[in-house]
Amino acid sequence: MSENSFIEDSEKLARFILYSRWYRKEDKSVKPEAFIPYPHNELSVTRSNDLSENDLMEIGKNIAHNRPATLYGNAKFKVLEVRKINLDAIPARVKGNPNHANVTGWPHEKSKQKSLAIELASKATLKLYL
Repeated sequence: MSENSFIEDSEKLARFILYSRWYRKEDKSVKPEAFIPYPHNELSVTRSNDLSENDLMEIGKNIAHNRPATLYGNAKFKVLEVRKINLDAIPARVKGNPNHANVTGWPHEKSKQKSLAIELASKATLKLYL
């Protein structure tokens, strides 16, 4: 994928779930906390359309290893859901993850970020690896 490429509305993004507090074990749903970029103004995600689940998991393992954190899984959602709430997704390649992207346009206030995170979490599908 080219860094300058536009990310289509239909493309899926994956947010790696690096903490057990980011999902509910009971119903395997994603908590909004997984999508709050605070204190940053960008949310790190990976474009997942061209990746197998194994490839995606390997990228997530590398990210978790470098934190250090535990990779529990990923939460996938469409770019369209990002744009519906007046955010955007832009390519942002990084070493080790050419499919990296950022969800941008977040307000600075944590309370407003939480409202948007609730929307994204409600649209996300959780895939657990553990």
